[in-house]
Amino acid sequence: MVAKILIVHDHPLLYEGVCAVLQREEDFEVLGEARTAADALIHCRTHEPDALLVDIQLTENGFAEFVRNIACHPDIRVRIIALTMTSNPQRMRQAALIGAHGIVSRFTTPEELVDAIRTVLSGQMYLDPSVARQMMEIMKGMPEDAFRKPDAGYECLSAREKQVFAMLAEGMTNKDVAFTLGISYKTVETHHVRIYRKLGLCGPLDLVRYAARIGVVDIDTWTSA
Repeated sequence: MVAKILIVHDHPLLYEGVCAVLQREEDFEVLGEARTAADALIHCRTHEPDALLVDIQLTENGFAEFVRNIACHPDIRVRIIALTMTSNPQRMRQAALIGAHGIVSRFTTPEELVDAIRTVLSGQMYLDPSVARQMMEIMKGMPEDAFRKPDAGYECLSAREKQVFAMLAEGMTNKDVAFTLGISYKTVETHHVRIYRKLGLCGPLDLVRYAARIGVVDIDTWTSA
């Protein structure tokens, strides 16, 4: 089966190089190029490509907005591979977060590019090894709460209430929290009541479940403790 591929970019040199690589493969058909997000949407509706190879530095409409529009479109089913010509780790992280199925770097060899596309077309995710190393560096420098799932209720808590919430979720008693933070037992009780009220919690188990759901605690670690 031949896979149809559309290259989305605004750099002619990029297109020529990638196109030359893909045209050597018998199971790939390069549909052509799209220079803008609007152009790509038209191609997707009319030619129904199996995969889009998208330059992450796409300027018109921006890469992030483009990928979101494609992902949310009810009539388009296509796999998206981000091609990064920059070593900016934040742009690569952005690509992963908004739904790209694969990320390929400028250091990728022709063979690796072909392998990446085939991997994504098979339904799997692909992350270029050089990109993976850089993303690991990003994660090392990120604060712990950067990986928590956003939650409107949790964000309504004060900084101290979040601190108490985390301790309670770890199984600490009010007395333990008061001793650890150097505050009175009565103050901890007040925070405790406010946390339950703001988050609509019914009891300790409810609190732990809530904390696990938003990523404040690791439920596997908590249950094995």
